[in-house]
Amino acid sequence: KEGGYVLIVEGSIPTADDRFCMVRGLPFKELVLEAASNAATIIAVGACATYGGIPAAGPTGAAGVNKIVTNKPIINLSTCPVHVDHLVGTVLYFLTTRKLPPLDNHGRPFMYFGELVHDNCRRRSYFEEGKALSDWNDPKQKNWCLINRGCKGPNTYADCPVRRWNDGLNFCIDCGAGCMGCAEPTFYSQMSPLFA
Repeated sequence: KEGGYVLIVEGSIPTADDRFCMVRGLPFKELVLEAASNAATIIAVGACATYGGIPAAGPTGAAGVNKIVTNKPIINLSTCPVHVDHLVGTVLYFLTTRKLPPLDNHGRPFMYFGELVHDNCRRRSYFEEGKALSDWNDPKQKNWCLINRGCKGPNTYADCPVRRWNDGLNFCIDCGAGCMGCAEPTFYSQMSPLFA
């Protein structure tokens, strides 16, 4: 009741019909607005909470927090799933400085979303050589650039190739899949198909 807390929201918020997401018999949208009323700042975590994610491409009218709460500062941590380093680092930054970290024009912290995935990709040298994977079954092409297979790395700002998931072990491209662009506001509706 005193306010001044950091509110963390995960999941998109349906706008087409409140019945798409009810919690304790109440619409999720109402719960978010109530919880946000005394918050100092809001951190939206994951592609769904930031920009609507995959549900935004469906009939629910799913939206990110910034479309529902318009009178509070919002920090968007937009990957799917949110990276624990992004979340803990952002919370600590705010609690120790009582300020928002420097944000890009999509409300994401520059410290995590300041560079293109493509610029730090381990397959970048193959891109520079003009070697793009065309045949998944050709062992010679195993590490080639995935741009022709639907990779969204050249259009996605995130530190995935540097930070990686699973204690720094892996991320989409290192698994052999292209970047899906989950850090971008246009994910998923304008980033599909995910594979070519």
